[in-house]
Amino acid sequence: MVKIISVNPQVEKLKKEITFTNFKQSFSSLDSFSKLMGVTFLLLLVLTPILEYNNMLYVFSPQAAPLLQITQPVDQTIVLKNSQIALTAKADDPSIKSMVFTVEGIKACTVYSYPYICLWNVPNLSHQEFVIEAKAYDANGRLITNSIVTVKSGN
Repeated sequence: MVKIISVNPQVEKLKKEITFTNFKQSFSSLDSFSKLMGVTFLLLLVLTPILEYNNMLYVFSPQAAPLLQITQPVDQTIVLKNSQIALTAKADDPSIKSMVFTVEGIKACTVYSYPYICLWNVPNLSHQEFVIEAKAYDANGRLITNSIVTVKSGN
């Protein structure tokens, strides 16, 4: 069975107008405090940046930790043994003064400006797993944030 739905633009406009009128009537009947709370909630909802990533919502506030993400290679990527790949990261914190890339806890390189790119020579080992970490530091050398991915070497 097929159900055909026809949408009349004038009817849809009328529905929106009725909904808005009902909202105005409900809002006008509220006391001052409830109105203030409603407006505050709407402002926070509109002004607070929200990011959807992997079906999870992240809300950013001034106290939130900065976001750092290794963009290449992607987690669980298979890399060719004995090749050279670019490790790249992006970060949203302007106070970052250096980015250190490590592979299996050994420093691969330090980058001092954006774009954060480091070349890594994949060892000549088949079917090995490597943990890659990017760590962002401020001007005083304090760790701000970090990101980790795991890659596997292929043939």
